Amino acid sequence: MGNKRNSPEAILPTRMTLQIPAESEIRFSVLDFPYEEALRSFMDRFAAIYKRKHNVDELPYSLRPPRGQLNDAILALAPGLIQAFEYVKDGDEYHSRMVTFTHYREDGLPQDVPTLGQLRSLIRHWLELWGEKSEVREIIAGDGKQAWETLLRTVEGNPETEWRHGITPLKLVFEPNSESGLAYVALPALLSALLHGKQMELTSEKGSYLITWRRANDGGKNGLYLVTNPLPYNDDYFAYCLDFSVQTQAGYVDERGESRLWVFAHLSIRRYITETLNYKGEGRTVSVLVGCNRNRFFGGWEHDTTLINLGVQSGSQGWQWESGVERLLDSFSTRKLMSPNDLFSEPFRYAHYLNTQELESDEYYIVYAEGRRFGSERERKHQVKTGTSLRERSQIIEGVLSLLGGWLLASPPLKKDVQNPENTFALRDYEYMVSDRKDQSRQRASWRTALDTALESSGHSYLHIVVLYRTEFLRDWARQQIAETLMGVDEGNYPLVTVTCEQVQPTLYHPLDTGYLPPDYMYWPRSKKTKTQTDKWNKLMVEQYSAKREIWRDYIRHLNWQPNARRLLLIESTGETKQGDLNIHPDRKVKGAIRDACHREGVLAQFIVGERLKLDTDSKRAGKLHPESDGKLQNAVLDLIVRQQGILYAAPSQIYELAAELNPEIAEKLDVVAFCRVERNSPVRLRYVLAVRLRANGEVSVILPHQLGEWLPYTIAAHEIGILFSNERSKLFNHKAQSLLRLGHQDMLYFVHNVLTKHLERPTLAVIEAEGWRNSRGKGESRQCWTQLQNGALYQHRDVLRFDNSRVFSRNARGLENLLGVVRLRMNSETPQYVTADNWAAEEVMRDVPHLTGYVDTGVSDLLHFFSLAGKQDTQNEMQIAELFRGDIKHRARHDIAYRHPQLIEMVPFFVHSALDNDVGKLQLCRCIHFLRISPAFTNGEIIQPYPMHLGETLIEDQLAIVNADA
Repeated sequence: MGNKRNSPEAILPTRMTLQIPAESEIRFSVLDFPYEEALRSFMDRFAAIYKRKHNVDELPYSLRPPRGQLNDAILALAPGLIQAFEYVKDGDEYHSRMVTFTHYREDGLPQDVPTLGQLRSLIRHWLELWGEKSEVREIIAGDGKQAWETLLRTVEGNPETEWRHGITPLKLVFEPNSESGLAYVALPALLSALLHGKQMELTSEKGSYLITWRRANDGGKNGLYLVTNPLPYNDDYFAYCLDFSVQTQAGYVDERGESRLWVFAHLSIRRYITETLNYKGEGRTVSVLVGCNRNRFFGGWEHDTTLINLGVQSGSQGWQWESGVERLLDSFSTRKLMSPNDLFSEPFRYAHYLNTQELESDEYYIVYAEGRRFGSERERKHQVKTGTSLRERSQIIEGVLSLLGGWLLASPPLKKDVQNPENTFALRDYEYMVSDRKDQSRQRASWRTALDTALESSGHSYLHIVVLYRTEFLRDWARQQIAETLMGVDEGNYPLVTVTCEQVQPTLYHPLDTGYLPPDYMYWPRSKKTKTQTDKWNKLMVEQYSAKREIWRDYIRHLNWQPNARRLLLIESTGETKQGDLNIHPDRKVKGAIRDACHREGVLAQFIVGERLKLDTDSKRAGKLHPESDGKLQNAVLDLIVRQQGILYAAPSQIYELAAELNPEIAEKLDVVAFCRVERNSPVRLRYVLAVRLRANGEVSVILPHQLGEWLPYTIAAHEIGILFSNERSKLFNHKAQSLLRLGHQDMLYFVHNVLTKHLERPTLAVIEAEGWRNSRGKGESRQCWTQLQNGALYQHRDVLRFDNSRVFSRNARGLENLLGVVRLRMNSETPQYVTADNWAAEEVMRDVPHLTGYVDTGVSDLLHFFSLAGKQDTQNEMQIAELFRGDIKHRARHDIAYRHPQLIEMVPFFVHSALDNDVGKLQLCRCIHFLRISPAFTNGEIIQPYPMHLGETLIEDQLAIVNADA
């Protein structure tokens, strides 16, 4: 790989402990929604009337009172709040709760919180605005009139709840689960309040700045964070964002054995648009940070300048505030919210970029996101790149610790274990394997052995790849890429691979036919559609999907396949993005039908949009693909030939023995079983799991929940899952229907239990993510899934397998002799950021680690915490990293999260076999999983999950197109 630089001996995580001064007088107040029962009772009656009148099973979500609109208005009118009425879980019940700081008058009474009278006025107005919707008005003026009048009288009367004041931070620190988990909301907000208005100096590659921290709130349960004043960079502006969160860690406990809290500090960049925003057709919400520096509907918080995030969407009348919040705000303010159309035409005019405007005027900062187009004369991208450097991260955290004056105490650094030794082809990537050398015989021999192993696992002797092309351009470039990827195994006297090409007729790609219905019917407003037409559309789509699938089955069946060969198709598709100027509705797309047809004919398939491949315009690279196009083609071919067959370039036993330093006798027999889970809630609701087994020789097999009798070869399992998705397709389109693809937590838990106790044939190491398996619980389910994966339970029960109270297995239980241990993974927002130094004030140049490296947490002695950190070469740019590392953007969507630095992956082994139940043995088990964060289908980086888990989740995700859920 060419980079011999060693990884640093220690890294410092951005996590701290909270130290509450004894003299602190800060308190919190909470208020449950004061008319929850009355509103719930009315909505039960309203829903019953609507369902009877319209003969439907469920009230459309669009007809429910818009809680987001109410909360947006409350935050804008009372910016000092920590959160508006957000739902929280209390036991098995949910209720909505408001949280704020408590300020006290000289007589000791609380002040500066919304009074119940003020909230009552706003809530009533909110309900009356909702009642103006035509479908709502029809009911509340008819059969629901009495229930509606009862609700309004209740809102005018005594509330169901009262403010509860005087909750101390210390109580939340020592009892984090009290008050329905208030600590996880209130303590980060406390730090934001302490830093609000504080200043510090920063010098970075972007410039030298005096920054002032300011509170901002994006809404939701944990919406409060800090943002700096707008900072200039060339012709653009940006701000640093600082986000605090509270986390527990298995084994991080106090002297009473109770969980202690870590405070994570998360730094990111927010970029602003200062020129005309042009593009309206993308369908995404545009975020605007708004400073409502206006007369509020109650006194107090006069100097609070918290920015509120309000959404804007493109509609029939141009840009519009997303939740309709302006209708509420304009009724309670002396000034109306600005029209988004005016704002987007002159963004610079309505923000305080130059700090010259008085704060009495409202502020509007349009947040830039990738893909936005702006600029009055030319459309351009933002000049500030996403993410922060390690030096910026270090300086800001150091400054924050100083500003807080002892409120936060930094944690000790993590100590280096081992880095990637790169002494086996199993740890090499594609680029290394195909690069020119004097002698490539060892690489080719290892690749051929790996391909032989993959073919033999399913009883095939050869590999036959067919390129279905629309253009000769794609055909020629695909053949070149395939030849490079195969590394010569298709040559000589005994070729393992045959490659052929065939041109496809365009009619095969035509979208599903809509008959007499307009192709854009499903995009019509609700008021223009009829139930009869919608039912007809749905019926047509079912029929046309089946017809298209059978056409493709017949076509695939008659391709000139080689006998006894595993069949692979590289399909040049159109992308299905447009038909003229009309966006094709997902129901009409044919990708799912084609993949379905391939599975039913026993063919693995990979799609590539040929029209997106372009030649390089640089004269120095004449006749070559543009690097971006080259990457897309390479990824498609590698996914088909390597990932979809579950191949490594050498036996993983070499990883276990040479890198993890496991006993050779165990390494040569070790199975690694990964439990994989994929869940989607939109556009269809599904939750499916499976287990992938990686054998020591590289053979990959899968066991499925509905076929628990045997392990299937990876490629055969792909067809089984694809056909299952096809058979369950109609059930998934019915949101309430039971389906084998909607597993409940009991099904998931039984699956893990069954695999671990009945299907382990050799020494086995199991690996599972905490997220999802630990917290998963669907509607109507009374319990969560595998609660042993929770931090407190894992620490308490680390030497047993505890599926539930009636299924507890000790280490000597029959059937578990082969289980060497289980490794739990945590990642994303559950692990902290870091810097590659052992102190915040370090002066040396900070760089990302160059190799896959393990670090050990020395701050928790009772339970091993191994942190896996992917390597990043200095030559990698941000675009490459964005493709290779899956970060925590889904958890922190408000920030422009970058994949600029690899994230930490936490590994905790439990239920460890007695032969390995020591410090060295546990480290070896973690290293086995750590060094499996490799994929021969990647270059210049490591995957987030260990390879068998990556294989399992992508195997499920491959099938999402069959149910229109791959967007």
